[in-house]
Amino acid sequence: MTLVEYLEQYRAIQRKIKRLEDRLEIERTRAERTTKALSFIPKEPGYRDDGLLARLADTGLMYKKKYNAALRLQREIEDFIEAIPDALSQQVLRMRFIDLLKWEEIADALSYSLRQTMRLYVKALESAGEIWNSEGETQ
Repeated sequence: MTLVEYLEQYRAIQRKIKRLEDRLEIERTRAERTTKALSFIPKEPGYRDDGLLARLADTGLMYKKKYNAALRLQREIEDFIEAIPDALSQQVLRMRFIDLLKWEEIADALSYSLRQTMRLYVKALESAGEIWNSEGETQ
């Protein structure tokens, strides 16, 4: 995986987190609705609804684990950008990969020309690449 591919994961992670939040809400609602429905059903002696509730809980747990893993990766990318020593390089990468701004928006926000913004981006990638390569050597 290249450095840019690593940073571009952030966008996909944001979408994934949103989907998982939606799934967690659906599972929570389903569990509440099922629990209420089961409480009104007359029970025969020896009837157990533990299996259904356990499956609902397992599904919710599975989505929660995926959600937490996505949040960890998102935070890892944010920490990686924050580890870049130059504040302007951090800002350029943050705007591009975390805030998902277009080049023109980044140039306007920084009060630079588009050409100068691209130079800053290349410099930021070089700085990030040094960290990326040094971390790769230690792993």
